[in-house]
Amino acid sequence: MEAPPYPTEVAEAPLGLDPRIRRFRCDDEVDTFVVVTERWLVIVDTHSTPGLALQLAEQCIGPGDAGRLLVINTHADYDHAWGNQIFSGPEARYPAPVIGHALCFERLGGGDAVTSRAKMEKEQSGRFDDLVLTPPNIIVGDEGLTIDGGDLTLTLVHTPGHTEDHFSIWIPELRIVLAGDAAEQPWPHVDTPEGIAQARASLVRLQELDPLRVLPCHGDTTEPALLDRNIAYLDAVATDPALPIEDAARIAGVTVTDLDPIYHEFHADALAASASLSHGR
Repeated sequence: MEAPPYPTEVAEAPLGLDPRIRRFRCDDEVDTFVVVTERWLVIVDTHSTPGLALQLAEQCIGPGDAGRLLVINTHADYDHAWGNQIFSGPEARYPAPVIGHALCFERLGGGDAVTSRAKMEKEQSGRFDDLVLTPPNIIVGDEGLTIDGGDLTLTLVHTPGHTEDHFSIWIPELRIVLAGDAAEQPWPHVDTPEGIAQARASLVRLQELDPLRVLPCHGDTTEPALLDRNIAYLDAVATDPALPIEDAARIAGVTVTDLDPIYHEFHADALAASASLSHGR
């Protein structure tokens, strides 16, 4: 039987860091994280389908964890939050509070998500047949939220730019940032003039936390220097709306031949946003 043209499996991808921080990878689509604290078992993002979310849940939730489970959506993009129905709603297999930004709630409950689903269904036929778009059930504003886990603290830091509803997570005891898509190797996706400035400000905000490790959902790195490289990339794009991708790659510390095609698209979107910004000056 021919394999489907999309990822179908979630597996743990060990970090080699503190064992309380666990990473789960869905092929090359996205990484999600689980933070094991004394009080809470915190799942950060739910993958792109209920089937993948169920795989994640079955690998990290133990028999005694039902009453201490929390879920966080870093933002509403499909690969981060379309597995929410496993944790919320009438057919939830592992019922839990699902925490997200107010705009994440709006995005997952509104027409944008329906339009996005229709587009994705055309591109990946059959993949989303069982999907029920499920918004978070605990709503947080720009001020963020702090979760006291006993031994570890998780602070939701509003980091817009990639999307308006984006949260990163700061764990001060370990000086670890779970960056979501605010930081990415080789560069984050921004597609509006405002997004360039917001993304840069968000990266500076994370930089000021002085993390020892930065764990993005895309890029397979833990280096805090990722924040520096991403800022340098955004500065270069904002300065030059025709920045050659070879120059962008050098800033990111990669070669063009190593770039996944999606990052060519990301770069084109950033240049278009920069051109709009330049025309508006």
